[in-house]
Amino acid sequence: MMAHQGSGDDKVGVPRVSRWDLLTLGLWSIFFLVGLVPDLAYYLLREWAFVSPRTAVVNTPAIVTFTFSAYFAFFVLRRCRESGLTEVGAQGRAIQAGLLGIVAFLYLPSTGGASATGSAPHEARTILELLVNYRDISVPLLKWYVLFIGWSKLLAWWYLFTLIVRYHVFGNRAVFAAMPSFFYSARNRQRAPLVEKGIPDSPPIAPAADAAAKELPDESR
Repeated sequence: MMAHQGSGDDKVGVPRVSRWDLLTLGLWSIFFLVGLVPDLAYYLLREWAFVSPRTAVVNTPAIVTFTFSAYFAFFVLRRCRESGLTEVGAQGRAIQAGLLGIVAFLYLPSTGGASATGSAPHEARTILELLVNYRDISVPLLKWYVLFIGWSKLLAWWYLFTLIVRYHVFGNRAVFAAMPSFFYSARNRQRAPLVEKGIPDSPPIAPAADAAAKELPDESR
């Protein structure tokens, strides 16, 4: 939404950010904080709710990873459609956002038993904890694996969060439509053609032909 020209301090072309944007940003911050450590959040919520692993419907933090990434992809799809992207372009960026969401909200699968430190499964180390203490890993291949996965997660998480900040704080409503796409078929960022909305691209030919015919001299006179 762009500020309209009027009295006061309103400026033309300055995006208007409402208090609802700031409140929504607070909810998104909680969303991304949970997505940063989905395994820790999942096990803490299960303990606070006094849910036993035997009676739980879902016993894996993967539910957080996939539901969060699916919701974010749906959110991006709606925003791209509102920006006027073609359906292919909107769907391509939504799929891309969902894949990045899986990486950003990734968790470290637990073996189901005690961890290497002797702790319980819900106290097992997260990806971020392993990344911080990667020097303690004695296996070189495992160390590079932790570095690659950990930094990929952080970069994807930071990229998606900055998109939300730019949308709600800076009022850039087309930030998701302007995302560079991985998919070649979705790189067209132009607005959807008018034909898809039931409006013809050009006026009918018949009126133009009638107008040209009226300009011709009448030889019968």
